Order: sequence, then structure tokens, then C-alpha cells
Amino acid sequence: MKSEVKYLPLKFSVLSRVSRAIIVSAFFILHSAFLAAETPYYHHTPPKFEAVTFTNLPEIPTEYQLNEAADKLTDIVKGSIKTNSSETYAIERQMALPICRGSALVAWNAALAYNWTPSNYPGKIFDNVGWVRGTLNTVGGWSAYLWVLQNKITFQSSTSVWWTSTNDIPVAITNVFVGSLGTYGPVSNVVDIGPVIPSNFPGINQSDSGTYQVDITNVYYELIIPDIWITPRDAFALLGSTNPAQYTVTGTNIPQGVTWITIPDLSGSDGATIISNGAWQAVIMPGNIATNYKIRATSKDNTNFYDEVNLLVIKVDILESNVYVGVTNTTILHLIPDSIANVQWDITPEMEDGASIEGSAVGTSIVFNAGSIITNYTVLATAVNLTNCYDTCTVTVVQIDIDTDSNNDGTIDADDAGEDQYEEYAPGRIICVNGYGINTNTDYLGEIKLALRPALTNGVLKLEAIEGGDRIKVWTTINKTAEITLPKTYDLSSTNSPSSFYVDGIVTGKVMVAWSYSYGNFACTDKVAMVIIPTISYTPVSSNAYVWSSLPSLGTGDGTEFQNQIKDEGFKVTWFSDSSASDTNFEDCSLANYKNMANAGAFTVISHGAVGKHLSVYAEDTTNGQNACNAWCGTEANMVTKREDGLGYYVEVSSKWLADNWKSGMDANRTIGMWSICYSASDNPSEGESSVKEATGGRWRSGYWNPTDETEARDVNKKFLERMNGTTDSTRKRTAGEAYEDGNGYTNNVKMDGNDWTTLCPAPLADNAVFPDTTAENRKGWGCIVFDTYMSEDNSANEALIKQSGCPTSNHRWFDNADGYYGLGFDFDKTGGATTTMRAVADKCRNKGGTEGRRMDGNRVTPSGDNRESSF
Repeated sequence: MKSEVKYLPLKFSVLSRVSRAIIVSAFFILHSAFLAAETPYYHHTPPKFEAVTFTNLPEIPTEYQLNEAADKLTDIVKGSIKTNSSETYAIERQMALPICRGSALVAWNAALAYNWTPSNYPGKIFDNVGWVRGTLNTVGGWSAYLWVLQNKITFQSSTSVWWTSTNDIPVAITNVFVGSLGTYGPVSNVVDIGPVIPSNFPGINQSDSGTYQVDITNVYYELIIPDIWITPRDAFALLGSTNPAQYTVTGTNIPQGVTWITIPDLSGSDGATIISNGAWQAVIMPGNIATNYKIRATSKDNTNFYDEVNLLVIKVDILESNVYVGVTNTTILHLIPDSIANVQWDITPEMEDGASIEGSAVGTSIVFNAGSIITNYTVLATAVNLTNCYDTCTVTVVQIDIDTDSNNDGTIDADDAGEDQYEEYAPGRIICVNGYGINTNTDYLGEIKLALRPALTNGVLKLEAIEGGDRIKVWTTINKTAEITLPKTYDLSSTNSPSSFYVDGIVTGKVMVAWSYSYGNFACTDKVAMVIIPTISYTPVSSNAYVWSSLPSLGTGDGTEFQNQIKDEGFKVTWFSDSSASDTNFEDCSLANYKNMANAGAFTVISHGAVGKHLSVYAEDTTNGQNACNAWCGTEANMVTKREDGLGYYVEVSSKWLADNWKSGMDANRTIGMWSICYSASDNPSEGESSVKEATGGRWRSGYWNPTDETEARDVNKKFLERMNGTTDSTRKRTAGEAYEDGNGYTNNVKMDGNDWTTLCPAPLADNAVFPDTTAENRKGWGCIVFDTYMSEDNSANEALIKQSGCPTSNHRWFDNADGYYGLGFDFDKTGGATTTMRAVADKCRNKGGTEGRRMDGNRVTPSGDNRESSF
């Protein structure tokens, strides 16, 4: 808009020259001041725009409150007016100068009443319109002055009641703010003349002026914010329900209503279908497809103007039906993939230590924790927003349980008691391979108890050995009436579950027995560890070892070898010897000492022999020698004095005497007898005599079929006893049976027999002797050391087994079977992770029998007395 300065002409009445000069000078100064104004005011007041503040809303308003408040908002956009140029122009009214009035007020009223003659400026709008006015006392009286310049602007506020957005959406105009002129309705025809000229009396000898500009460029449209609102915002419907969802639309800019659609449109596939489609309402049947639909209402006036809400057609269908889960285990329950719902899961009944939900109980799946209560549970899945939409399934908590005496305390803990925490760790149940000649002659069967809880009538049970199956046999009863072959299955639809079996160890080594249940995709297994160990041996009760050497000419090498190999295994070796066979002095080879041989734990005899006979002592080949021999025999039955050329007189002892005088003592002492005499293994049936070695009894016996000599006897004693004391064969032939090895490595002349499970002194087993046998996990459990020989419990377990370092241990104890104690056990708590070292103390670990017993040989190699340490 162009600014122009208009100089205004003055009209005068007839005045004196002086009067005119004064008036003109005074008002010219006033007019000049008016024209010199640099920043004229706007006539009218320009609008001010401020943000809307909502009051009386709560801290967290509801959706309705927010929507209601939002309806009060308006939008402001730049607009324009349409000017009528032919009716728009500036108006100047000429100056009135009434003179010589009686008063200033009369002069002013005369000026106002003056018949103006306007001057128009077509198409012009000035930026400095206004007025100059005043009163003045002159020589002739009072005069008044008034001059006016105004803009007349004729325009239309808008050409439409709609404003079109950039995306072609029409928006209703509520008001038009026209610069400094004012606020008008849309499409209003306006004629504005301004500024308004003040008509009030300016005062006596007072004058003033006003200078104004006009703003018609800053034009704004006030708009109703476009609004289309569907209610409800979220609707929920049950799959296949006959109850429809109903929607209503309200808002602005939809004078002709809306068009309704569903997204996706599955009406042709039995999905949600619009059954009533009004201009402002819609009724929709949910159909039989579970999904989340968008319901769209689009303005019929403009298809870019729409609102969308949700219709969730809900299907709650748990994928799993009858579910089995192992006790203390977890399983995941899911909704089937086309179930569309936010689901709340619940478990009934609620029980302490019973089933629970791990993590969130809301969602399309849950983690079901079975807990420790064995029962049936009902799991309920309910749509959060539609409580009449739900599904249920049954979960059966199953316990498959196999138990045995895993800590070898003589009791099988039932119902997942203490042993279950370590029953899968070695050694588990320790079972001895059955050996002959054991005192009770009993098979050492390990009972296993089997259970399936609750009792089920479907599915399959299976008993199998997943490790070491060739090391055991399984029997239905302790009397071994019927053997079962593993793996063994039981179809519960036609067979009852067994409750127990008996395991027989036949080969040494580790075994893992598993008891499992399966039904469909569900399977659970429980396991118990076992270790099959060799038959436990006995040592001789007595620690007396005797060498009978009554004929020096036969040499002493076999006796010396006997002594050397046995003396460091806890035996006290005593020689009964005679230095000369050519006199009547038998020296240590007295009848009393001969009878005392029955108290030996081990012995060897160096002498002559015959079938069923032992030549016990020798004397000179004279009557004195004969008398000496007779005196030695005394009244003993089955002893006789005889003479032989080159040998002289001697006492011949029948095997009958040995049976009568030695056998009971040597049997009780579990004696090892090494006969280094000829024919000691041969019997004499014609005279009813057994062989010498058999007649003497004892636990292990060695003799010769035919004649022997010092060299052979020495070599046999050395080989046999070095094996038994661990010097040779990597300590693996410490028992009499292993040392003899059915004669392997010996001459055919040698004959040994007796109880194979005989040792010189106790030692840890060669294999599977200590447990844990590797670095144990950070857990609780039990450990042990297993001996190859029955042990005396006279020394306390706390003295015999000592913790050197590491985790807490407790309940140190001897454990046994029907024949005796053969191991030391202890409980440990390694949850803190400390490496632990245990020591079996040799001096406190002694064999069963006798006054004190012989000390353990911890490293299985003579000499005995070594401690045994192990770490885990």
C-alpha cells in the first residue's frame, strides 16, 4: 500500500489581515505537526493470537475430556480479502473556519455543522489519514478549525466459507481477521471508513490532531479444526458372535456423512461384514476370522478425510490340550497362531509349592512351572478385553522316579528325599560282583524302586541302562526268580507299572539306569548311578606269619622269599627252624610250635612230603634219634616215627592230624598257606587222606602235585606274593585269585586254590576307589573311598577320614554290606566352589579281624601304611 502526503487547502472568511494571519499561522503549525508524524497508529486494534489454555482438567484427563477440549480448538491460516476497487478511495473534507463567534464552543459547533465538500481520491488508500482540529480566541471573537482525511475501504472478507488445505481438504472458516480493521464472518461485505473523527469539544484555546494508518494485508482465517471421530475407538467381538459391533461418527467437515469400510475386507471370506452402512452409523458382524480390523469412516465430501478405529475379533484357543510336564520342570503354553487376543492366564488350583507362571501372566504364551506338587491343573486363558472369550487346558504334573540306596546307608530314600539331589552322580549305589566263598554266600543285589505319579493309564514306561548295560543283570525278585532283559518297556494301556527290581553286578564299572515315561511328544526321565565293584576280599585275621624249616639241607630260599614279600604288609614273621638234622635237638621245631602253626595268618613249610603226609622233624639215625622222634610225637594220633636210609629218623604227620589240629584255627584265621613240600597237593584216597594243603584249611592254599625243590618253591613264593603286595603287575593282582591267575605263569606242578578274594592287607580299589573321582560341580553330594578288603570299624570314621582343605564336609561314616564294612563315606557342600582334599589315614584304616588289624596300603604297593588322598 502506497503512502502519500496530501497538502490540504484552506478556505477563509472575510477577516482583517491581522486576524487571518494569526489564525492561519496557528493552524498551519498544527497541520505541519500532523504531517510530520513518523509512525502513525493503526485505526482500530489489530488482533492478538494467544495459545488456548484448558482449565479444570484433571492431571490425567479421560479420552472424552480430551476430545471435548480439543473441539474448542481453532486453527489460524493466512488468508486474503477481495477489495471492491471502485468503492475504495480516500476522502478529504475541507477545513471549516467559523470566525467571530461568541464562544469557543459555539465556534466548534459551527465547525461541526459546516456543510463539508469532500474531495475523493479514487483507488487511493493513505497511510497517514487523520484530522486536525482546535479552537482559538482571535481579535474578532472565537474561531474553530477542523480538517479530515479518511480511507473508505469496501471489501468481501472471503470468497467462500471453506478454506482448502494443501491436501485438498475443505475446512470451514469461522472468522476472518482483517488486519487492523476488525473481525468479520466469512463472505461478509464490508464498508469501512476510518479513522472515526472525534466530535467532542476539544476545549478552549485547545487543538489536537490524529494520524493513523490501516493494515489490510495481514488477513487470517480462523478455521474449525477438521474433526472426524468414530466411537467406540476399540471394540471387541467374539469370533462367530451374533452380537454386532456398532459405531457412530461425529465431527466437522462431514455435512454429507461418511462412507464405511473394513480393512482388511474379508467379508467375502466369512470375515467381518458391514450389515448396516448409514451416513453417521455402521453395524458390523464380526464373522469367523480372528484378526484386528481397522474400521474406516471417510468423508463423502473429501476422500482424503477419514478416521479409523479398531475392531478386534477375538479367538482364544490354547494350542496344547492335555499337557504333561515333569515335576519341577517347565513347559510353554501357546495360543494357536490365529488367536488374536491379549490374554490373562490363570492356574487352578493354587497351592504352595505348586504350579506357577514364570514371568508375565498376560500375553499369547506363558511359561508354566510345574512346581513340586503332583496333580492335575486347569489353565485358563481369558481375553483381557472380553471376559466371555476364553479357553482351558489340563496340565498334569508327572513324576517319574527311580530310587536306590544312592548314598549306601542301607536305606532307600523315597519321594525325592535327600538322595535325589545326587543320585545321578557316581558312585551312586555300590554293588559288589558276587564271589564264591563269601561268609553269607549271598548275592549283593541292589534294589531299585520305580514309580510313576500320578497313576496313568496311557503312555509307555521304559527301564534301560544308558551306560554299562553289559555290567548288570536285572531280576524281578531278590531271589532271582525271573530275569528281565533291558531295555524293557511297559505299555500302560495294557500293563501295570512295576514297583521294584533287583540289580546284580556281573562286571565291574560304572552303570547308569534310566526310568522314563513318554506319551506323545512328552517324555521325562529319572536316572540313578551305580558302580559295580569287585567282590570285597578278606585278609587273614592273624598277623602272625610262620616259616617252618626243620631240614637245613633243603635250603631256606623259599622261606626267605616268603618273609621278604610279606613282612611289610603288616605281618610279624617268625621262623621255626632246626639247624641240624643229625642230633636229637629239634630247637624251635617243637611240637608246641608245630601245633601253634594253627594261629598263623600266613605260613610256609620247608620240608619233605609224601602223598597225604608231611615230614615234620628230623633226628640222627640212632636209637636216640628214634627216641627223640617218639618223644616229639608223644600220644598224638596220626603221627608216626619212621626211618629212611640217608635221611635217618623223622616224624611223619598224616593229613588227618593236620585236619584235626590245624584246620579249624586256620579257617578262623583265614590263613594263607604256602606248602613248599613234595606231593602237598596230592591226596591219598586209599588211606582216606586228603592232600596236605587241603587238610590244613585256611582261606588260600598252595602246594605241589609232585616233587619240588627250593628253586621252584622260592620262585613260586616270589611271583605269587609280589603280585599280592602290589610290587608287580601294576598293583592289579593283589587278590589271591588274581595273583594265581588260574596257574598262568606258573609250572604245572603248582596247585593253588581257596577263596580268590583274599588279600594280605587292605587297600583302596584299583578302579573306582574314590568319589567324586573328577572335579565336582559346585553342588552338594556325597563322596567316599572304597577298599578292596573288609575293614574294622573300631576306629571312628572321623579319625579314619579327614578333610585336609576345602568345602564343608559332614557325616563321616563307615558303610557296609551284609559281610562287613568296606568304605568310608561323607557328605559335602561344594556350592562355594572350593577344591577339597580328603585323606584316608592308614593307621586308622585297618582290616577286619584280629586284635588290631593291618594298616591300609594307600598306594597299593608294599610297604603298607601309606595314606590315600584325593581331591575334587
